[in-house]
Amino acid sequence: MSLLRGAIIGVGNIALKAHLPAFLGDETLRAETTIVAAADVAPQNLAAVRKLLPSIRAYTSAENLLAKEKLDFVDICSPPNTHASIIEAAIEQNSHIVCEKPLATKLEDAVRIQERISGKEIVFVPCHQYRYSAVWRSVKEILQRGELGDVLLAQFNVFRPSADSGNSNWYSSWRVDPRIGGGGIIVDTGSHYLYLLSHLFGKPKQLTALTAKLRHQEYLVEDTALILANYDRMIAEINLTWAADHRENRNIVIGSEGSLSTGGDRIILNRNGAREERQLEDLSDKHTYVKWYAGLLNDFVWRVKTANFRDDLLREAINVLTWTESCYESALKGTAVTV
Repeated sequence: MSLLRGAIIGVGNIALKAHLPAFLGDETLRAETTIVAAADVAPQNLAAVRKLLPSIRAYTSAENLLAKEKLDFVDICSPPNTHASIIEAAIEQNSHIVCEKPLATKLEDAVRIQERISGKEIVFVPCHQYRYSAVWRSVKEILQRGELGDVLLAQFNVFRPSADSGNSNWYSSWRVDPRIGGGGIIVDTGSHYLYLLSHLFGKPKQLTALTAKLRHQEYLVEDTALILANYDRMIAEINLTWAADHRENRNIVIGSEGSLSTGGDRIILNRNGAREERQLEDLSDKHTYVKWYAGLLNDFVWRVKTANFRDDLLREAINVLTWTESCYESALKGTAVTV
């Protein structure tokens, strides 16, 4: 099969620092894909892409790019409030789609996308890249082998001093503008941990959330959120903040026969009085993201080349958006919300 021809739509930080380095640096992706076009509203970003790919065709809008290019796939890295319209335009072109999270900023838009893509031979993969990290792959394997017994409690802790800055050539504060991001830390960071909940433990029965602005009163969204997910015989906590004094990830899973914890670049397994420590990677280190994206994009290419049109990842993305809205509903009403 010939090279898959793709385009990057939205050439901001995540495209320049993760997606494009993965496409250009991974041997398999280099052998099976070629990025022929890019679109961005900022001329500086298009200039940055030309330094990496001198022959690339540049456009100032997704609409112009999709109207003029014949593509096998699009890679959507634009701000969240643009995702739905670009996805729908790509569906009209019968292009395969990989898209940054969230799928959309409104659940009704996501449902409409699901209806439009249903029955079409289009691969859709959301950027749920945490699943490809060495840490979370190891955690998944430990749980699948039953090394901890029945899982009783899981806790995810994500500490940041502020929201990540957006691309300076456009609008660096878009993550804290709900008109663009669709919410605050629950959408931006919490989405990753909601799909990890699904990936590791399945669908929760209830969600309860508390949100606050603890440090950044200038933000238009919450800078802190506490989420409680109830299962039949298990509880999971997701603690998120942009109000910390440093950047760190710490996680723990407690089971009936042991526990595991992650912090920094270590994963520690305690079982039957024995302690095993492994050095993997630091989840808070963004330099590791390129490897995660390479894994995700290779899976995307595999699905395209094997004509795997399952909608499992689209449904996962819709579930994440549904659960995100449930968290905000819970925080507003002060009650648990049944999923």
